[in-house]
Order: sequence, then C-alpha cells, then structure tokens
Amino acid sequence: MTIKGRLLAGQLAQYIGYTGRIVDVCSLIARHATTLENIAVAVCNDADADQDKLDKRWDQLTARIDDLVSQLPETDGGRIVAEYQRDPRGYVVKLIVRDAHGIPRTFGVE
Repeated sequence: MTIKGRLLAGQLAQYIGYTGRIVDVCSLIARHATTLENIAVAVCNDADADQDKLDKRWDQLTARIDDLVSQLPETDGGRIVAEYQRDPRGYVVKLIVRDAHGIPRTFGVE
C-alpha cells in the first residue's frame, strides 16, 4: 500500500467501495503511472533518449495498468477505463469512471 494508492482508492470509493484489495491495486496503478510520467518527461526533454526502448516500456506499462484496472470492481455505469497521454504537462494516466447515469468522471493518477 502506498499513499498515492490510498488517495486514488479514496477518490474511487464512492463508485467501487474501499477494501484492502482495491487499495493494493490502486497502489500498483499509481506506481506504474509514476514510471509512465518519468518516461514521458524523458522523451520530452532528452532528444538522445532511446525512443524504441522507451516505447516498448510504455507499451508494457500501459498493458499492465489495463490489466490492473480490469481487476477493479465494476461501477453502476460499467467498467473503469484507463486513458493515456504522452504529454508530461498533465496527467499521463487518467481513470474514467461512469456513474449510474452514464456520466463520466475523470481521475488523474499521480
């Protein structure tokens, strides 16, 4: 369990509840999101970065996050979906949750 994982689980609690398992999954999501942010910063700031290696790592981590998100309980509006962006100036990972009325709510993952 990490502080960021607890914070993320707390944000999602009204939609999926709050259990130790949810906090553990959210902690891993937050940990991988931090690594993705570091990759996005490296690509943005370092022209000499090994782009192929970073792209491969990006793909591995996004697949891992997608797997972790699929382990979270469904909401009344359906499954939680992860969205990614490579621009480090905003959230690199966002979780999109739909409420019972289908209205999306976005949570940035730090």
